[in-house]
Amino acid sequence: MKSQKEKQNLETKFQKELLYSFIDTQERERERIAADLHDNVGASLGAVNMMLNQLKVTSKDKTDILKECKEIVQNTSESTRQISYNLLPP
Repeated sequence: MKSQKEKQNLETKFQKELLYSFIDTQERERERIAADLHDNVGASLGAVNMMLNQLKVTSKDKTDILKECKEIVQNTSESTRQISYNLLPP
C-alpha cells in the first residue's frame, strides 16, 4: 500500500513537472514570436509610416520615397510570411 502511494506521488510529481515544462516552452515561444513581430514587422511599418509622412513636407522626389516604401512593404510581407511559416508545427 505504501509503495503504491509512493508510486502515485511520483506519477503526480512527474505530471506536474511535465505540465510546467510545457507551459514554459509555450511562454518562450510566445516571447520569440513577439520579438520577431516587434523587431521585423513593427519596425518596418514604422519606417513606412515615417516615409509617407515625408511626402507631405519634403522636396525630395516623391517617386523615390514611394519606391522605398514599396520595398519595405514587400520585405515586411516576406518577413511576416516567414514568421507564420515558423509557427507551423513540423
